[in-house]
Amino acid sequence: MLSLPVFYSKTIFILNNSIIFTPKLKKMANNFNKEFSISDFAESIDAAHLGNDLAFARIDSANINKFNVIADDMFLTKSRNNIISTLLILSGEVTASVDYIKYKMGKNSALNISPFKIITELKADSDFVGYILICSKNFLDDTILDKKPISLSQLLSANEKPGKEFTPSEMLVIRTSMERIEYYLRQENHFLRKEIIHNAFHNFILESINIILANESRNNSSVKKSNKETFIHKFVSLLVEHGDKEHNPAFYADKLCISVQYLSLILKEVSGETANTWIAGYLITRAKVMLRKPDMTIQHITEILNFSDQSSFGKFFKKHVGIPPKKYKEEYAVY
Repeated sequence: MLSLPVFYSKTIFILNNSIIFTPKLKKMANNFNKEFSISDFAESIDAAHLGNDLAFARIDSANINKFNVIADDMFLTKSRNNIISTLLILSGEVTASVDYIKYKMGKNSALNISPFKIITELKADSDFVGYILICSKNFLDDTILDKKPISLSQLLSANEKPGKEFTPSEMLVIRTSMERIEYYLRQENHFLRKEIIHNAFHNFILESINIILANESRNNSSVKKSNKETFIHKFVSLLVEHGDKEHNPAFYADKLCISVQYLSLILKEVSGETANTWIAGYLITRAKVMLRKPDMTIQHITEILNFSDQSSFGKFFKKHVGIPPKKYKEEYAVY
């Protein structure tokens, strides 16, 4: 069951020290400045894949620990800016924080993540069984190019709420569509493999959008988004794109052609937090992810996050986390 979202501003990431890292996982964990590799993910977790374009994996007790580790690199760094993914939950639970809203999803639900979302937590419990489908933005663009009736705007609209619940019959449709993609991904000798995978993936998108639009129609919720919701969506996208360098709410208000006061007002109405708190939350999340990387120095992080010097970064971090960045790195770094 999908629980009601809960707003929060702080998240502490603690890795299970019992997890054993393979060389492939270590490589992925240390490549902070590189694009997340779909093919590396596929090889690490025994997923069916089409190069660095598309991958499908079945997640269960045999590989859940690997998946939770990989999720850190996949979602909690900027490497996820070119990937779109769907996590289908057949049993167990997944906890995720999307745009600083916490979700808990259970059986017969899905989590959709686009490059426009800020992910600060993603963890599947030990009982989790499900599927994950990951594609590159380029593969998505190639799939939906000139095809009707789906459009990119429809796709983004459908992904506005990341957590989706399905009836058993809807779940069967989604599950079957994903398994069809897996089947063709594993047909390496098929002469038209890439073309038929594009068709299977397009079918999955159409089936997903149809279910979402049908639910909206039944619930009379397919109303036009308010101006406030539009501003918030655009603000989050801008924060993902510019958050490392731009720490002043005035920058984002200017991009949105509204005042700083109005920006903070609409953010506070929805989340209870001001623009400054959202920006600080983004910076702390980014800092924590980098501090956990063994090859990232505090000085380097200071430069990436555009602080004037290491001292000012240290004061900022301690104010929001409660401990200095050096101590955080000592306690939570992944070795």
